[in-house]
Amino acid sequence: MKYQVIILPAAKVDIKQAAKWIRQNNSPEKAKLWVREVNDAILTLDTFPARCALASIDNAFEEEIRQLLFGKGKNTYRVFFTIQDTLVIILRVLYTARDIEAEFEAFIDTQIKLENTVICNYTT
Repeated sequence: MKYQVIILPAAKVDIKQAAKWIRQNNSPEKAKLWVREVNDAILTLDTFPARCALASIDNAFEEEIRQLLFGKGKNTYRVFFTIQDTLVIILRVLYTARDIEAEFEAFIDTQIKLENTVICNYTT
């Protein structure tokens, strides 16, 4: 079964910020390569997304939150997503060293909506 992969605005911002950091601290070429590779990794979620482990923040959401690890060693990022019917919704793309719970505080008591469908509820 194929899933449609949707990247939410917050995740797009995460990708842009990471690319900017890579560009400033490495090179524009490495930043472009990273963006291409992270997008390729995200697109693999169109097939069997449940292969990815539940995220440590999963118990704070009504829906299952999974994570795809991308990168190697100290350059690893976590792609957080949820699966809803035939959709894979990318919530955030965060560097592993960041405070993940703090990054998700913006979702507290809010609903992320896509075409009048509740995608994810965050509750404490």
